[in-house]
Amino acid sequence: MTNTKIEASEKRLYTLRQAQGKQASPERIVLMEAFHEIEVTLEELRVVEEELRRQNDELSEARNLVEAERVRYRHLFDLAPHGYVLTDGDGIILEANRAAAVMLSVEQRNLRRKPMAVYLGPGDKSVFYRELSSLRNGDRRVDFDARITPRGAEVFDANIAASAGPNDSGPTYLWVVQDITERKRAENKLAAFAAELEDRVERRTMQLNAAYEHQRRIAETLQLALMPAVSLEDPTIDLYTGYEAALDEAQVGGDFCDAFEYDGHMALVVGDVSGKGLTAAVYTSQVRFVLRAFLNQGLDAAGALSQLNDYIYAAQGRGDWNPNTFVAISLVIAVKGRREIEIFTAGIEPILVRASGEYELIPNQGMILGVFPGYQYVAVTRTLEPGDMAVLATDGFAEARRNGTFFGSEGLARLTYKCAMEHDEITVAGKAVQRGLREYAGGGLHDDICLLIAKRK
Repeated sequence: MTNTKIEASEKRLYTLRQAQGKQASPERIVLMEAFHEIEVTLEELRVVEEELRRQNDELSEARNLVEAERVRYRHLFDLAPHGYVLTDGDGIILEANRAAAVMLSVEQRNLRRKPMAVYLGPGDKSVFYRELSSLRNGDRRVDFDARITPRGAEVFDANIAASAGPNDSGPTYLWVVQDITERKRAENKLAAFAAELEDRVERRTMQLNAAYEHQRRIAETLQLALMPAVSLEDPTIDLYTGYEAALDEAQVGGDFCDAFEYDGHMALVVGDVSGKGLTAAVYTSQVRFVLRAFLNQGLDAAGALSQLNDYIYAAQGRGDWNPNTFVAISLVIAVKGRREIEIFTAGIEPILVRASGEYELIPNQGMILGVFPGYQYVAVTRTLEPGDMAVLATDGFAEARRNGTFFGSEGLARLTYKCAMEHDEITVAGKAVQRGLREYAGGGLHDDICLLIAKRK
C-alpha cells in the first residue's frame, strides 16, 4: 500500500516537471528545487519502507519460531511421564500436564485455580508450604517425599521436586511429581530383609560364640593339663614353668613347655605349634609326648628332633595334620652332675642370663619342624654356672608391645635378672616376670606366653 502511494507520487512529480517547460525563471527555479527535495524525500521513504518490510519479515519469522517452541513445549509438558504442575507464589495451580491429571484423578482444566496442597496428605501440607516458602526466599530447588491423595483413588507415595518457573507476570514454580510407590515398596522389602538378616546374623553369632567358648574351654583345659608337673630330681637346678593365655577374645594357641628326666639327662622344652584352638592343643600334646618317646628310646637329642620333624612331615602328608601347621621349638639338654648344656634351636631362641647380669641370646640354628624331611639339627654347647639361668620363652614375650615398641628378648633378659635378684624363690621370680610383662603390655597380651626358667644353684 505504501509502495503504491510512493510510486504514484513519483509519477505526479514527473508530470509537474514536464509541465514547467524549459524556460528559466525565478519561479521555475524555486519550483525545481522543491521538486528535487520531494524526490529525495520519496527516496528516503522507499528506503524506510524496505527496512520496515525487512523488520516485519523478521518479526513474522520470530513469531513463527516462538509459536513452534510453544507448541513443542506444550507437547513435551503434556506428554511428560511425570506429573508437572505450575503454581503461583501461593501454591495455586496455574497449569498441569496430563500425567499430573491422571495422578490426581482430576481433569486438567479442573485443576486450574486449585491449591496444590489439597492433593497432599494431612501431614504433608505443612511440608509443602515450608518448601514453597524456601523457594520464595531464594532457594533454587527443593525436594521432598509426600503422600498424594487423589480424588476417589488410592493414596500413593510420591517424590516432589520444585524450582522457579517463568516470571512474566509474577513468581511461578514448577513442581515435578514422581510416583515412587514401587520404590517405597522395594525399600520396605529391603528393610525387612535387612532386619531379618541382621536377626539371623545375631542369632548365628550367638551360636558361634557359644560354640567357640565351649571349644576354647576344652582347648584351654587340655593345654593346661599338658603343662608338666615340675618334679625334677636334680638338686642343682631350680625350675619354673608358666603358661598364660592371651586376651579373652583370643583363641588358645599352641604354646607349650615341658621338663623331664631320662637316662641321666634332663630335657627342658619350650615350643609353639602354629594355629589356634582345639586342633592346635591336640597337635601340642602329640609333639610333647612323641619327643619324650624318642628320647626315652635312646636317641640322642639331635636324632630325636630329626625324628620328630619327620613324624610331623609324614603326618601332614597323611592328612593327620594340617599341611600348614609347623612347630617352633627350643630344646636344652643337661647331663646330671655336669655344667655343660646342649642347646637346640628351631625357631625359638633361648637366653642365657648370667649371675653377673650379662646375658646371651642363642641365635636360631635350625629349621622349624615339619617343613622338610630328613633335616639334621646341630647343638650349641654352653655352660650353666651357679646363679646362671636358661630362659626359654615363646614369642608372646618378645612380641608384647607398648605404644608400638616391642618388649623383645633384651627386655625379657633384663626383667628375668631383676626379678631373680628381688626374689630368691624361682617360682616367685617367674610369676613376677609374667606380671611385669603384663604391666608392660598395659594389662593385656595379644598372644599366649609360655615361660621356662632353669636356674643353676
